[in-house]
Amino acid sequence: MDVFERPYEYKPRWSQVLFLGSFCALLAVSEIAHASPKTSPVSYWIVLIVSIGGVALSAVGAVDRLFFRRRIVFTPTFVLLPKPWSFTEEAIPYRAITGLAVGPFGDLTVTSGSGSRRISKEMLSSQTAFEEVCGLLNARVRAAGREGVTAFQCSQLR
Repeated sequence: MDVFERPYEYKPRWSQVLFLGSFCALLAVSEIAHASPKTSPVSYWIVLIVSIGGVALSAVGAVDRLFFRRRIVFTPTFVLLPKPWSFTEEAIPYRAITGLAVGPFGDLTVTSGSGSRRISKEMLSSQTAFEEVCGLLNARVRAAGREGVTAFQCSQLR
């Protein structure tokens, strides 16, 4: 049985959830108060629907943050990564990892035989936590004998 090491919480930050919800709510209220569906019906409804969608997305983020446990966990033989758009986790053995890449926004993409998983630095608690996850993943993949996987400096991902 593998021993779980320190898990890293992987969920939306409260600042992002509250900013999105507040911004979209203010946009919706402003659109309702100052625009008229009679003068520009298409733009009125587009802005109103997008605003309500943003408030709903913020509510989903708040529910996710409060009630669901999403995390990244390292063990001696595999890493547990959350599946996208799901509340389940996938165990990926270090030996199965075929690639580590940095995306355009500094996020980390882990590629294995089962597909690719993105680790967003915005979903971790801090930049330091992201650098720790990145460093641990780099070290574990190299220690598992995956020499072909390119290593990189996590501090350069800022």
